[in-house]
Amino acid sequence: MTENTRNILPFFIPHLGCPHRCIFCNQYSVSGEELCPTQEEIGAAINKWEGETLPEIAFYGGSFSGLSQREQEYFLRPAFEALKKRRVGGIRISTRPDYINEEILDFLKGFGVSTVELGVQSMDDEVLKKSCRGHSPDDVVRAVRLIKEKRFKVGVQIMPGLPGDTWEKSIKGAFFLAEMEPDLARIYPTLVLKDTSLHKLFLKGKYCPLSLDDAVEVSRDLLAVLLKFGVNVIRIGLQPTKNIAEGARIAAGPFHPAFGELVKAALFREQIVWAVNLLFQKKVSPRIGLFVSYRDCSLAAGHKRNNLHYL
Repeated sequence: MTENTRNILPFFIPHLGCPHRCIFCNQYSVSGEELCPTQEEIGAAINKWEGETLPEIAFYGGSFSGLSQREQEYFLRPAFEALKKRRVGGIRISTRPDYINEEILDFLKGFGVSTVELGVQSMDDEVLKKSCRGHSPDDVVRAVRLIKEKRFKVGVQIMPGLPGDTWEKSIKGAFFLAEMEPDLARIYPTLVLKDTSLHKLFLKGKYCPLSLDDAVEVSRDLLAVLLKFGVNVIRIGLQPTKNIAEGARIAAGPFHPAFGELVKAALFREQIVWAVNLLFQKKVSPRIGLFVSYRDCSLAAGHKRNNLHYL
């Protein structure tokens, strides 16, 4: 299981460039940021960086490529100047699949952007419509193709558990995405955030979020599909901000501060069970020893040693 170890220096631009208000979205809850950073703040954060490796500047929130070129340049300029001076290792942005075209990508390339992450969420048209995404699966295919043709790295974000979603739809979408060979992926099970349209549906009893166990199960299977195709899964589960960690902005849904570890441990357990069953079928021995790499001991044991108790 791979994890991106490059240090990310994130800047959040909540809702800018995005005229859509998706059913699940509350950028303040996710990022904890209400105001956009200034050029001075971006430059100061770069200057204060003390990591052992160069940071990668990331612009998250909103839909970056939906901004005017003047606005995009405002945010990119200090990062690009630092990139030219070799004080940062790269620049990435996140955006919507329908906000990608050749002109946009050429502009981003001119300011040193090397990675474009797409908020795909689902590859099922019904799920996208019920979530008020405003884009289609075809938009995703076109965007990924263009991004790869322009020699950017491309990332995809998947959100199982949206209205109308099923395990089958999520897994089918993961196979479809994986076959397009994205460089990286994120898996974020849907949470019900306060002050969203999804929250209103939840209060009316018209939406039921995934349980924690179900979210771990579908995320485990999504992870297995992506890893099978060599996709680098860089995050599983929403990163706890102060608002998220304290639960102040979550109305319902499968949030867990160590969600990624739960999922990776669940996949590790599934692989162990498969191997053990195979050995029993071959009647190799009535006793089986399990040897794992030192770095995988925690995954083999599972969160709170759940895997050991299961086995």
